[in-house]
Amino acid sequence: MICKTCGNPIPEASQHPDPNIHKTVTPAWAECMDCVKKKSNAAVEARQLQALSQIVRGKGALKTAVISRVRHLSMFGFDLTWCKTEVKASHKKGYLEWDELDKADVCTNCRIRVRRAAQDAVAA
Repeated sequence: MICKTCGNPIPEASQHPDPNIHKTVTPAWAECMDCVKKKSNAAVEARQLQALSQIVRGKGALKTAVISRVRHLSMFGFDLTWCKTEVKASHKKGYLEWDELDKADVCTNCRIRVRRAAQDAVAA
């Protein structure tokens, strides 16, 4: 099969590690994993920008999760932090107001990525 989006070859179902792949992939709409990931990431980013635009205006708070004694900023609607760390049910969760973003215990990578995304959200 060939990816309908980028034209790259897609391995046949018999070569795929998941034995049930033939039940979910049909040639009419098949795309390679790279294209699927790009679309998925774009949808996740769009959701984050929507929520961030509200938070920057003071209509909400950032979700947090404490992982290894560091407070990370959680993505909205997903079990991931902005630095791509998985959030588990066992992690302590909380909220952080936008003006408290510079607190010392907040993950630097999360803070940088949220600020960049917030700039995009406000500009949009």
